[in-house]
Amino acid sequence: MNHQLTGESEMSDGEPRSGMSTGTKILIALLAILGISCIACCGAFFFFAKNAFQIVQTPAEVTKMQEEIVSIEIPDTYQPGQGVKTKMFGVGMNMVMYQRVENPSSGTVILMEMKMPFEDSDDELEKSFEQQMDTQGKNKNIDVEESEKRTFMIDGVEREFTFNKGTSDGKNVRQVTGAFKSRKGEATMFVLVEDEEVWDEEQAVKIIESISTK
Repeated sequence: MNHQLTGESEMSDGEPRSGMSTGTKILIALLAILGISCIACCGAFFFFAKNAFQIVQTPAEVTKMQEEIVSIEIPDTYQPGQGVKTKMFGVGMNMVMYQRVENPSSGTVILMEMKMPFEDSDDELEKSFEQQMDTQGKNKNIDVEESEKRTFMIDGVEREFTFNKGTSDGKNVRQVTGAFKSRKGEATMFVLVEDEEVWDEEQAVKIIESISTK
């Protein structure tokens, strides 16, 4: 199981928000991107095979999936949400999602591993996910008002992460995204989304710095 982090943010008092969280909408957008990619690659999209999507929901299964992708220290303000395994027309993806314990809609951590060929270079890896995040932006999951790029060392390699501040459905939110390679050497995307009221920048940095494929 993952190590726990300190420096937790307290939830503000009040009723939990209803509706779909920003993180969940991003999850759906990324799944849509996979479907669109399959159409582009194969030229046709007739139907999903019976076992195209495999959903895992128990904490143990989600944690196991995450460990197979990458080692990362998720703070105890978060709990395993669900995992998704897909494979369509030879294109596969593993995705896990963690959500905040007290109010799941206020914070989400997503790790997405894409099982598809790509050039073994940082530029190609980053470009692939930049295109995906551009598509997400067009879907207006987050209206970005401020953006900053920061560099972190992941297994001795410099990786660029984007810190965004903006709004989603009238809420002030923070978003962090970055790309690197998984334990199996495949393209992997990191997404952290939190409501402004629970945003903890120090904790977000600690999560990124804990990422390892070893």
